Amino acid sequence: MLTFQQLITFAPAAFVVAITPGANNLLAFNHGTQAGFFSTVMSLVGRFIAFAIMILLVAYGMGELLKQSPFAFSFIKAIGTLYLIYISWILIFSTPPEKYGEIAAVSTADMTTKEFLVAASNPKALLLFTAFLPQFIVPGIAYDMQLITLGGVYILVEFFCACCYAYSGVWVKTHTRSNSVTIRLINRIAGVILLLMAGLLFFSAPP
Repeated sequence: MLTFQQLITFAPAAFVVAITPGANNLLAFNHGTQAGFFSTVMSLVGRFIAFAIMILLVAYGMGELLKQSPFAFSFIKAIGTLYLIYISWILIFSTPPEKYGEIAAVSTADMTTKEFLVAASNPKALLLFTAFLPQFIVPGIAYDMQLITLGGVYILVEFFCACCYAYSGVWVKTHTRSNSVTIRLINRIAGVILLLMAGLLFFSAPP
């Protein structure tokens, strides 16, 4: 159980980390333009399943193993880089539907899978929980339970921030005249940004 002091210290810091633009938040924004708010929010389950797994791994020592193993870091980094390049390619060369919501009914599972894979294949996300959450641990109380509880709070904060990105995507689409042209432009911009993120991930150094 977290103390009140822990909560009021951790929550603002978690918000700053969660609201920062990243690959998953960019996906939420992009999905919002394509499938609407509700479907995008449903797809966030994929991201938080990946985060929950990471938090459990960190709580029971796997985060430190990743920090100590350059090979494991490089392997996961390579997978993450290739997957971001793959998504970038799809976004840059995709042809959006003409009607709003046309793909929503069939794309929620695909969006959920993308959210999961982008989060799970980024070793820096795991290292975030390894380096960030322990700063708020109180000595003398069960380490693993505190870490899991802090992780749960972080996921709630991340959910709120992701919903903001999803709603922003919906807002941008609904306030433009040509939906298909807008989505095509947003897809290409998002694809280029994700490609840049893939490059940054590929050249990132092991911890």
